[in-house]
Amino acid sequence: MVTGTVAADYFFGKSVTGAGVTVTASKFDVAFERFAEVTGTTDGHGSFDFNLRLPSYFVANPCSRGRLRFARGEGSRHGRA
Repeated sequence: MVTGTVAADYFFGKSVTGAGVTVTASKFDVAFERFAEVTGTTDGHGSFDFNLRLPSYFVANPCSRGRLRFARGEGSRHGRA
């Protein structure tokens, strides 16, 4: 299970309230395959909490050396887990 929080703030610090949020999770085997999607709305503090159930397995690529990569949103930074 993966739990997380999306936090949305304007550049001047005010929270983005009532914004639609979609969190999509995909895995790669032969091609990308979506395995979960959660939708909701940010609360009065600009936050949206979510839970995603992970698949029972992931396929590793020899080049990744067993590391799992994740990407956060369009136009945002990429990270590693």
